[in-house]
Amino acid sequence: MLRTMGATNDPSLCILQDPPEGLGRHDYGLTSGQTMGAHWSPKARLLMDPDIPGMKLSTVVGTAMAFLVCHRDMMAVIREVCHNEIEFLPVEIYNQRGKLVSSDYGVLNVIGTVDCLDEKASQVKKTSKGTIVIIKTPTIDAKRLAPDLHLFRLAAKPEKLIMSETLGRALAKRKFTNVVFDEVKVING
Repeated sequence: MLRTMGATNDPSLCILQDPPEGLGRHDYGLTSGQTMGAHWSPKARLLMDPDIPGMKLSTVVGTAMAFLVCHRDMMAVIREVCHNEIEFLPVEIYNQRGKLVSSDYGVLNVIGTVDCLDEKASQVKKTSKGTIVIIKTPTIDAKRLAPDLHLFRLAAKPEKLIMSETLGRALAKRKFTNVVFDEVKVING
Protein backbone atom coordinates (compact mmCIF):
# COMPACT_ATOMS: atom_id res chain seq x y z
CA MET A 1 0.00 0.00 0.00
CA LEU A 2 1.52 3.28 -1.12
CA ARG A 3 1.60 5.93 1.62
CA THR A 4 0.43 9.29 0.34
CA MET A 5 1.94 10.91 3.43
CA GLY A 6 5.39 9.52 2.64
CA ALA A 7 7.88 9.49 5.51
CA THR A 8 6.73 11.25 8.64
CA ASN A 9 10.03 11.12 10.52
CA ASP A 10 11.91 13.78 8.54
CA PRO A 11 10.92 17.32 9.61
CA SER A 12 12.76 18.85 6.64
CA LEU A 13 10.27 17.33 4.16
CA CYS A 14 7.37 19.33 2.82
CA ILE A 15 3.94 18.06 3.87
CA LEU A 16 0.89 19.59 2.23
CA GLN A 17 -2.23 20.03 4.35
CA ASP A 18 -4.83 21.23 1.85
CA PRO A 19 -6.13 20.22 -1.57
CA PRO A 20 -5.26 22.35 -4.60
CA GLU A 21 -6.94 25.74 -4.66
CA GLY A 22 -10.07 26.09 -6.73
CA LEU A 23 -11.50 22.56 -6.49
CA GLY A 24 -14.17 23.45 -3.96
CA ARG A 25 -16.51 20.55 -3.30
CA HIS A 26 -14.82 18.45 -6.00
CA ASP A 27 -11.69 17.74 -3.94
CA TYR A 28 -13.16 14.40 -2.79
CA GLY A 29 -12.53 13.10 -6.32
CA LEU A 30 -8.78 13.03 -5.67
CA THR A 31 -9.21 10.14 -3.22
CA SER A 32 -12.27 8.37 -4.61
CA GLY A 33 -11.18 7.25 -8.08
CA GLN A 34 -13.27 9.74 -10.03
CA THR A 35 -11.98 11.59 -13.08
CA MET A 36 -10.96 15.11 -12.16
CA GLY A 37 -9.77 16.59 -15.46
CA ALA A 38 -12.97 18.59 -16.07
CA HIS A 39 -12.59 20.30 -12.67
CA TRP A 40 -8.84 20.88 -12.92
CA SER A 41 -7.22 24.23 -13.51
CA PRO A 42 -4.04 24.26 -15.63
CA LYS A 43 -2.65 26.58 -12.95
CA ALA A 44 -3.66 24.49 -9.92
CA ARG A 45 -1.70 25.57 -6.84
CA LEU A 46 -0.64 23.71 -3.72
CA LEU A 47 0.52 25.87 -0.83
CA MET A 48 2.99 24.79 1.82
CA ASP A 49 1.46 25.15 5.26
CA PRO A 50 2.99 28.02 7.29
CA ASP A 51 2.62 25.91 10.45
CA ILE A 52 4.81 23.11 9.03
CA PRO A 53 8.48 24.11 8.74
CA GLY A 54 9.51 21.44 6.20
CA MET A 55 10.17 22.82 2.71
CA LYS A 56 12.24 20.07 1.05
CA LEU A 57 10.55 18.56 -2.00
CA SER A 58 11.04 14.85 -2.60
CA THR A 59 9.76 12.59 -5.38
CA VAL A 60 6.58 12.03 -3.37
CA VAL A 61 5.39 15.09 -1.48
CA GLY A 62 3.43 14.03 1.57
CA THR A 63 -0.18 15.07 1.85
CA ALA A 64 -2.45 14.97 4.87
CA MET A 65 -5.52 14.66 2.63
CA ALA A 66 -4.67 11.15 1.25
CA PHE A 67 -4.11 12.15 -2.39
CA LEU A 68 -0.77 11.41 -4.05
CA VAL A 69 1.50 14.25 -5.19
CA CYS A 70 4.56 13.11 -7.11
CA HIS A 71 7.27 14.37 -9.45
CA ARG A 72 6.64 13.98 -13.17
CA ASP A 73 9.62 11.57 -13.44
CA MET A 74 7.80 9.14 -11.13
CA MET A 75 4.65 9.52 -13.18
CA ALA A 76 6.62 8.65 -16.32
CA VAL A 77 7.67 5.34 -14.75
CA ILE A 78 4.10 4.67 -13.64
CA ARG A 79 2.87 5.30 -17.18
CA GLU A 80 5.45 2.81 -18.53
CA VAL A 81 4.33 0.05 -16.17
CA CYS A 82 0.60 0.70 -15.68
CA HIS A 83 -2.02 0.39 -18.39
CA ASN A 84 -5.14 1.34 -16.43
CA GLU A 85 -6.54 4.86 -16.44
CA ILE A 86 -4.45 7.24 -14.34
CA GLU A 87 -4.58 11.03 -14.48
CA PHE A 88 -1.53 13.17 -13.84
CA LEU A 89 -2.94 16.56 -12.90
CA PRO A 90 -0.18 19.20 -12.93
CA VAL A 91 0.25 21.48 -9.94
CA GLU A 92 2.48 24.35 -8.98
CA ILE A 93 3.87 24.16 -5.44
CA TYR A 94 4.35 27.42 -3.55
CA ASN A 95 6.28 27.91 -0.33
CA GLN A 96 5.00 29.47 2.88
CA ARG A 97 5.80 32.98 1.57
CA GLY A 98 3.83 32.48 -1.66
CA LYS A 99 6.87 31.97 -3.91
CA LEU A 100 6.72 29.34 -6.68
CA VAL A 101 9.02 26.46 -5.74
CA SER A 102 8.27 23.94 -8.51
CA SER A 103 5.95 23.19 -11.39
CA ASP A 104 7.38 19.66 -11.92
CA TYR A 105 4.74 17.92 -9.79
CA GLY A 106 1.23 16.70 -10.15
CA VAL A 107 -1.54 14.86 -8.40
CA LEU A 108 -1.59 11.23 -9.47
CA ASN A 109 -5.25 10.19 -9.66
CA VAL A 110 -5.93 6.48 -10.22
CA ILE A 111 -9.36 6.19 -11.83
CA GLY A 112 -11.82 3.56 -10.60
CA THR A 113 -11.60 1.02 -7.81
CA VAL A 114 -11.10 -2.74 -7.53
CA ASP A 115 -13.14 -4.97 -5.22
CA CYS A 116 -10.39 -7.32 -4.08
CA LEU A 117 -10.07 -6.86 -0.31
CA ASP A 118 -10.57 -10.06 1.66
CA GLU A 119 -12.36 -8.51 4.62
CA LYS A 120 -12.06 -11.52 6.92
CA ALA A 121 -8.32 -12.01 6.36
CA SER A 122 -7.82 -8.23 6.55
CA GLN A 123 -9.48 -8.10 9.97
CA VAL A 124 -11.48 -5.00 9.11
CA LYS A 125 -13.37 -2.87 11.62
CA LYS A 126 -16.65 -1.34 10.44
CA THR A 127 -19.05 1.32 11.60
CA SER A 128 -22.63 0.36 12.49
CA LYS A 129 -23.53 1.29 8.91
CA GLY A 130 -20.97 -1.14 7.46
CA THR A 131 -18.33 1.38 6.40
CA ILE A 132 -14.79 0.07 6.82
CA VAL A 133 -12.77 2.33 9.10
CA ILE A 134 -9.76 0.13 9.89
CA ILE A 135 -7.93 -2.49 7.86
CA LYS A 136 -5.68 -4.23 10.37
CA THR A 137 -3.86 -6.63 7.99
CA PRO A 138 -4.47 -5.55 4.38
CA THR A 139 -5.07 -8.73 2.38
CA ILE A 140 -6.11 -8.83 -1.26
CA ASP A 141 -7.51 -11.75 -3.21
CA ALA A 142 -5.45 -12.22 -6.39
CA LYS A 143 -8.33 -14.05 -8.09
CA ARG A 144 -10.22 -10.74 -8.20
CA LEU A 145 -7.37 -8.86 -9.93
CA ALA A 146 -6.49 -8.49 -13.59
CA PRO A 147 -2.96 -9.92 -14.04
CA ASP A 148 -1.55 -6.69 -15.49
CA LEU A 149 -2.91 -4.37 -12.77
CA HIS A 150 -0.01 -2.59 -11.09
CA LEU A 151 -1.58 0.41 -9.33
CA PHE A 152 -5.18 0.60 -8.17
CA ARG A 153 -7.58 1.80 -5.50
CA LEU A 154 -9.37 -0.51 -3.07
CA ALA A 155 -13.14 -0.40 -3.57
CA ALA A 156 -13.65 -0.74 0.20
CA LYS A 157 -11.29 2.22 0.94
CA PRO A 158 -10.67 4.16 -2.30
CA GLU A 159 -8.10 6.46 -0.65
CA LYS A 160 -5.84 3.40 -0.30
CA LEU A 161 -3.52 2.88 -3.28
CA ILE A 162 -2.14 -0.62 -3.87
CA MET A 163 0.89 -1.15 -6.09
CA SER A 164 2.30 -4.37 -7.45
CA GLU A 165 5.78 -5.70 -6.85
CA THR A 166 6.48 -5.02 -10.54
CA LEU A 167 5.78 -1.32 -10.11
CA GLY A 168 7.64 -1.26 -6.79
CA ARG A 169 10.77 -2.67 -8.45
CA ALA A 170 10.52 -0.19 -11.34
CA LEU A 171 10.30 2.72 -8.89
CA ALA A 172 13.14 1.35 -6.73
CA LYS A 173 15.47 1.23 -9.76
CA ARG A 174 15.11 4.98 -10.13
CA LYS A 175 16.00 5.69 -6.49
CA PHE A 176 13.08 8.03 -6.01
CA THR A 177 12.80 9.67 -2.60
CA ASN A 178 10.01 9.49 -0.02
CA VAL A 179 8.25 6.61 -1.79
CA VAL A 180 6.98 4.69 1.22
CA PHE A 181 4.73 1.67 1.17
CA ASP A 182 3.38 -0.96 3.53
CA GLU A 183 3.31 -4.63 2.60
CA VAL A 184 -0.02 -6.10 1.60
CA LYS A 185 -0.74 -9.80 1.93
CA VAL A 186 -1.93 -11.60 -1.19
CA ILE A 187 -4.03 -14.76 -1.11
CA ASN A 188 -5.00 -17.08 -3.99
CA GLY A 189 -2.04 -15.78 -6.00
